[in-house]
Amino acid sequence: ESTDPDGKTFRWQLINYSRQDRPHGSDFGERSDQWTYRSLNSRVRVHSSIDQTFPGWHELTTCYKNQGWQLSSLRQKRSQKFVNEEGEEIDWTYVEVELIHPALSKRGFLLFSFTDAGGVPFEAPIEWGNIRAFVERAKNRLNYNVRATLFRGEAYQMQVFVESPYDFPSDLKEEIRSQYFEARKAMRKALLKYGDNGDEEDLGASENGAPPGDSRSPPDEGV
Repeated sequence: ESTDPDGKTFRWQLINYSRQDRPHGSDFGERSDQWTYRSLNSRVRVHSSIDQTFPGWHELTTCYKNQGWQLSSLRQKRSQKFVNEEGEEIDWTYVEVELIHPALSKRGFLLFSFTDAGGVPFEAPIEWGNIRAFVERAKNRLNYNVRATLFRGEAYQMQVFVESPYDFPSDLKEEIRSQYFEARKAMRKALLKYGDNGDEEDLGASENGAPPGDSRSPPDEGV
């Protein structure tokens, strides 16, 4: 199968695109371009987004914890190779974690990673502690120019999150991983083409942002 981010190997159906803008210093980023998909095989809804910008690695699990989610598995640093525009094979690390929301009786599966404005991946930290989290939150509230001077270029977060009332079987997790790799390659491609100046039409168009998804009719919703 082709692994180009052109939708040919992308098996999720696009349901909706939206954009959310936030105040400077928001822990969620100042802008999120969000795509909602439906899996044709497992009938779950998938939330995918590119969130910008952060002054380096942003530990997304903290944001989910602040919304009532709890880690139900060890936070795992993983890696997947991709070929860049120069034909170089590069490791693109990401974090994978399973979550549980007791109040909602929901389970979640989250994958996220980062690149800079030039599409160069950030190395995911092996672990994340309270001290490092405090430092990153403080950096996020600095002026853009100060951040750019003191730290490596701005970071763009690419995530996929799926929630379900049931445990995630291994085949569904593998499907989510494979489709996440396609989605983030497409988001990276859009970032390189339009940068953070891309307007809603630029990044929201299926051919420019995340993959357009499968055109077949999905099964009835449910898990």
